Amino acid sequence: IEGETVRLSGPALMRRWMNSLGLREAGRGRG
Repeated sequence: IEGETVRLSGPALMRRWMNSLGLREAGRGRG
């Protein structure tokens, strides 16, 4: 799984990170 971590170290990680915060930020921005 170490190889996957390196892969997510790029834009994939940012996408996942934004997806996690996106759900919370979306509620705040819309609410």
